[in-house]
Amino acid sequence: MPEDTSEPRAPRRRFLAIWVQSLLAVVGLVAVVSGIGLLFPSVRKRFAVSKISSPFQPICTVESLAPNEWQFVKFETVRGGWWDRVVQQRGVWVQCDGSRPDAIRVLSPECPHKGCGLNWQADKSQFTCPCHGGTFDADGKRKSGPPRRSMDPLNFRIEQGQLLIHWQDFQTDVAKRVAIEHS
Repeated sequence: MPEDTSEPRAPRRRFLAIWVQSLLAVVGLVAVVSGIGLLFPSVRKRFAVSKISSPFQPICTVESLAPNEWQFVKFETVRGGWWDRVVQQRGVWVQCDGSRPDAIRVLSPECPHKGCGLNWQADKSQFTCPCHGGTFDADGKRKSGPPRRSMDPLNFRIEQGQLLIHWQDFQTDVAKRVAIEHS
């Protein structure tokens, strides 16, 4: 008489069925959570996890700054949560007073006229805009051209020898400095 082989297959089938159902439940849960985050931004903001808990982020050591020279320092900014994360390459103009290492100036590299990148011309001791010809003195004050205000200073602080800055975008082509709020 032949042996009944249906018994060993039943536990295997049940295991596979449970495994497939569990996998589908996880995929469905991820889809629901993602959908809630996209449909309800207020819920998303409440549970957003930022790369840094402070708006200030380290960009370089103070000792790496050449005294009395404007230096362009590059860094990254990160905005958003895991589903809408945006990483942007940024840079700032930084100058450290050689006699007082804690006396630092940080300026946005974006022209307040139309947002073009400003260049430092050491031989003329001025910042220039290659797009529309605006010029700024060594302190970032408007000298000539179409910009209606001086260069935008950025907030910074020094902690344990590190220069930390708070990146801020500003409205362009307006006379008064107006910060742009990001959600």
